[in-house]
Amino acid sequence: MARFVSSSLLMTLVVFMLLAGGCRTTRPDDALEPNNDFQTATRLTSGQPVDGRANEGNPDVFAIDATAGQNISYRLEDRGLEDCAAFTVTGPGNVILYRDGHFFCGRGPAPETIADGVTFNEVPDFGYELRVPAATAGTYFLTIEELGQADNLFKYSWDYRLTAVVEN
Repeated sequence: MARFVSSSLLMTLVVFMLLAGGCRTTRPDDALEPNNDFQTATRLTSGQPVDGRANEGNPDVFAIDATAGQNISYRLEDRGLEDCAAFTVTGPGNVILYRDGHFFCGRGPAPETIADGVTFNEVPDFGYELRVPAATAGTYFLTIEELGQADNLFKYSWDYRLTAVVEN
């Protein structure tokens, strides 16, 4: 009897938590949507920050132009929620210059792809910095994907502030 009461109480608690949370599976998108691919990418202006929310299963894509010999610095400030982000930078001609090597939440093994001169740093109490040299003139795309855990009940989200700076 005690086992049944304990199981019933646990089930009631789980149902209450789901109802209290609104039974949501995804948090609302940010105002930058749709920006899920290269065609709908949000255009960035050097030095001008944008606030975004990456929802698991809904990538955010940003575009900025650079000329050969310049550097692009992406600064991503952690503004809250789960922060399970993975990053990809794609240059002109769809050349992948940087791609994270993990598939679940957490900074995993070394990046899957990292071109010469590209640097990635986690900055304590801030977020991330990703620096990419522009070998050729054109549009460079940053894709942010919020990852999850194999067992997360709800989809993860991450609020961030992105500032891209094109430097000579």
